[in-house]
Amino acid sequence: NTSVLANPTVTGLAAGLRTFTVTVSDINSCTATAQTLATIRAVPVVSPSSTAICAGLTLNLSSNASGGVPGYTYSWAGPGTINTSSSVNPSVTGLTFGSYTYSVTVRDSYSCSVTGQTTATVHKLPVVQINSTPVCAGQTLIVNSQVTLGSATTISQYLWSGPNFTSSQAGPSLSYQAATTNLSGTYTITIRDANSCTATAIGTALVKPVPNPTASVAISPICANENISLSVN
Repeated sequence: NTSVLANPTVTGLAAGLRTFTVTVSDINSCTATAQTLATIRAVPVVSPSSTAICAGLTLNLSSNASGGVPGYTYSWAGPGTINTSSSVNPSVTGLTFGSYTYSVTVRDSYSCSVTGQTTATVHKLPVVQINSTPVCAGQTLIVNSQVTLGSATTISQYLWSGPNFTSSQAGPSLSYQAATTNLSGTYTITIRDANSCTATAIGTALVKPVPNPTASVAISPICANENISLSVN
């Protein structure tokens, strides 16, 4: 490339040693030539990344810098609270569900810099509740879970615990035929969705005891047309 300017600006140069030549002509058409060398330093390369998390957890960012002249410094920017934004691999807290973009600027020991971006996904959490209707002993007790899905479309695991038991084999509800009173108590369920996000709920179930009456006759036998006294305990 050529220029007729006394002080031109050159752009688009790759890294390396570059020679520039200037030829000066005066009004008498006398000419002189001079050269200068310019060192173009390589710009570093950065590859930032992140992993998807569930809302409420800590997001971990990472970066991999190369090229340029080592002795890199880092500067991260983006939503939430970035803990130690000058770190190679900072963490971020305070994120609700959504998609977030983070940028990192890497500067090498000669102050050559480059900026890269990464997008992080924060999954919405599922919500679960426990419902149960009190029954009498001998009836069927059902303990149900009511789930509101988050970002995932399926629930991969239901983990129940209750009076004297824990089970990961049960589904969204528990059913006990001919229930006994020892099934009364506190039940806990933890669900895990397809994104590995979890939610927990606590509820109670009640199996009421059935009365056990004893009937008796005060005097027996009696004569016809006499009064009879009955009692129950």
